[in-house]
Amino acid sequence: MQDSIYSKNIQAGGRTYFFDIRQTKGGEKYLHITESRPQGTGNLRNNIVIFKDHFNDFYNVLNEIKEKL
Repeated sequence: MQDSIYSKNIQAGGRTYFFDIRQTKGGEKYLHITESRPQGTGNLRNNIVIFKDHFNDFYNVLNEIKEKL
């Protein structure tokens, strides 16, 4: 597992969301988001990776959705 350059997490009910800025071997930074939630005797984890060149589009869609919520 790669080390994070920066990390924050959010506790939301029984779920935890981890937001990590990581770096590829080539030096490109990206956002790695992990959702962790209890399932059975362990935790189920889901991941999404957003590279820097896609981040603005991702951010804009989240802001648009936020306004509609």
